[in-house]
Amino acid sequence: MPGKKMTIEFSYNAARIDRGMVARIRGHLQEVVAQLVETPHVHIDQLEIVTEEEKRQLLYEFNDTKASYPADQTIHGLFEEQVKKTPDHTAVVLESESLTYAELNGRANQLARVLRGKGVGADRIVGILAERSLEMIVGILGILKAGGAYLPIDPDYPAERIGYMLEDSGADILLTQKRLEAQTMGFAGEVLHVDDERLYALDDTILSIRAVPKIWRM
Repeated sequence: MPGKKMTIEFSYNAARIDRGMVARIRGHLQEVVAQLVETPHVHIDQLEIVTEEEKRQLLYEFNDTKASYPADQTIHGLFEEQVKKTPDHTAVVLESESLTYAELNGRANQLARVLRGKGVGADRIVGILAERSLEMIVGILGILKAGGAYLPIDPDYPAERIGYMLEDSGADILLTQKRLEAQTMGFAGEVLHVDDERLYALDDTILSIRAVPKIWRM
């Protein structure tokens, strides 16, 4: 009724529920009541229980995950620091397969040595055409550790687009998977299969000659 007030008292077990939770429940109830007063015929599925303060927290405070990293550090350098801290912890998981930090680092180092032997280094682009897999992660890390830049190519792209991307980038080495061999037929450069165990026969320790970060200015 207009001009009438409604009072609601909350009783709760302080041993099981803290005051903050009760305050949130009260806020949700106030939010719902306010909407019902403003729009009495609103459907229940259109009611919002989240308060403006909670929306602000969700959008800005809880989503503020920005972190600063040293300008003189590389992605693979940061990864190697984590390897030292947690070598036996799981780094990547895909369905029933997984690699620890040490295993991923070792395979990436072996691949990087192969790429270094083929001249990959600064200002050299290597294409990587691979389905989502552990090999794809190894390939990306291996390229970075060798000092090169990687060009990710979606296997679902048409052959013409794949060919254009490789030609336009100047890449003369392409990492892929054996099952995608047919999609590389038009590539004139060298094709390496990241799922070929023969690529992982070299030393698996960190490369002595390190790639350094390069800052591009526009």
